[in-house]
Amino acid sequence: DNGANKPSDYIFVLEGRYSIENWVLDPLFLSAVLLRNQILTPEDLGLGDTMTYVRLGELTDAQKQTMIDRLTIILGKPTTSKVATKYVGGFELMVPEWWSKTQGHELEGHILTSMPKTLGLKKSNKFLFPAVLVPTIQDYPGFLPNAILDIFERILQKI
Repeated sequence: DNGANKPSDYIFVLEGRYSIENWVLDPLFLSAVLLRNQILTPEDLGLGDTMTYVRLGELTDAQKQTMIDRLTIILGKPTTSKVATKYVGGFELMVPEWWSKTQGHELEGHILTSMPKTLGLKKSNKFLFPAVLVPTIQDYPGFLPNAILDIFERILQKI
């Protein structure tokens, strides 16, 4: 819970979302993970039948926003009341506040129950373990929120 933590020389806080899960499960990045693992199709995310995972780098900001909105709808959550999120790729999108404010484990649980196919992405009781996340990070690092990169840069400055 980032709200209870106060930053210090050796405690780094990812501000703006409830917990680290809320950043790792960012809807744009999660959409890419779900496409890569064939949990969702490009059509599910409003991208049409000609889009493929390997072409996600060609998306406009409007198409990326559509991905976020469609995933939120698939999860049965509101797309209103949005907050701006900056991404490593140099663009800014509007993320429904629900993604930021929901407790991290509750967010994970909601994803798993709303999309049962995601249960196949669990290993040893861990959802989206590194073997699932890393390939998408390598393919599309620009789909990660800036906050994740910022925290690692601050950690590296301390060592």
